Amino acid sequence: MAETTTATPPTAATPVKPNWPSLADDHALNAFHKRLSGILSDTGYAEIWGIELSAASPPPFTTFQILQKFLRANQNNLDKAAEQLGNTLKWRKEFQPLELLKRDYSSKKFKGLGYNTKVVVPDGTEKVVCWNVYGDVESIKETFGDLDEFIRFRVALMELTIQNLNIATSTTPIPDFSSSSATFDPYQAIQVHDYKGISFLRPDPLVKAASSKTIELFSKYYPELLEKKFFVNVPWIMEKFFATFKLILPAATTKKFVLLNKGSDLVKRLGSDIPQAYGGTKESLAVIGETVPLSAAESVSEEEAPALVPVAEAKTEESDASTPAAAPAVADAPVATSALASADAPVAAPAATPVAPEPVAATAAAEESKVEDEKKASEALAKEDGAAAAPAGAVATAEVIKEETSKA
Repeated sequence: MAETTTATPPTAATPVKPNWPSLADDHALNAFHKRLSGILSDTGYAEIWGIELSAASPPPFTTFQILQKFLRANQNNLDKAAEQLGNTLKWRKEFQPLELLKRDYSSKKFKGLGYNTKVVVPDGTEKVVCWNVYGDVESIKETFGDLDEFIRFRVALMELTIQNLNIATSTTPIPDFSSSSATFDPYQAIQVHDYKGISFLRPDPLVKAASSKTIELFSKYYPELLEKKFFVNVPWIMEKFFATFKLILPAATTKKFVLLNKGSDLVKRLGSDIPQAYGGTKESLAVIGETVPLSAAESVSEEEAPALVPVAEAKTEESDASTPAAAPAVADAPVATSALASADAPVAAPAATPVAPEPVAATAAAEESKVEDEKKASEALAKEDGAAAAPAGAVATAEVIKEETSKA
């Protein structure tokens, strides 16, 4: 009788923990890690982007990944990187942004506004793409009227984007910052901002307030998370002015920004693995996109969630609703920290000088005349390729570009 044998089921391979390449004792990462114990002690908090930082030695791979993000954002300036990390941990301890992903948001206010997808680009790699579709806002007042609620929604969408980057399970070390050559960080997202139907001529003060607050928060607490940013369905004049600004901006900044007059031209950059509305082959973002939890009910109440905007600041913005305020100063923010932040909310034209209200008829006539003047000037500009004076809307567009790129 033939002897029978029992097959031994294969055992699951034990995951191999990634190791960081050997570093010199005086390397910036080692120096940063030596400070980490003090930073964690001072803040009383260790979580960032779903990762628990550790001061243990040898450092966990993911801890080095986070420290490297902050070093790159600050061009290897250790003091600035440590300060920014400390401030970020304090903010996360107070506001608990991961908890924002567990709450429902009003579909009436935020449906269709933001999505995440994963896209296989022409070189065969998979990218995380965060889509911001501002033209789908049904009511400016409903969506942006409650500044805290909008910011909670926007922070939740950012946290979702970061989760999709899989930094917590990453295995490829983020390279050192280099001032002489480009180094690629594989754990960054692509941003697409669709401005179809958005007016650059008459920005709403509620939108301006939301934009400014988003820029401020993201520039401080979400560094080095942008690979490239596409502005689509923007006025052709915006493309022209951006071409001018590229001559005076650092190449490291301008290479992250792409302006497209036609949304369907995005397929030329990202390939066909995107929705048909952008020239691809996929279904709409509403079908294939991932977003934060939405419900027919109103969003979480103020009593259940921390205010992301200090009370005094919120009152100031509310009282100044008739006059758009300038974007908050973030001069102390690192050069590279705001690239993702600066266009994560609808952008608006610069603040206007308060003036006495004009009669409705006079205001309407003035706007009509202004639009007509802009049309004529735009036609002249198109024919003479810059010989004509810049139209009013183009000036506002130029300010939009300046605000976006100055924080990249």
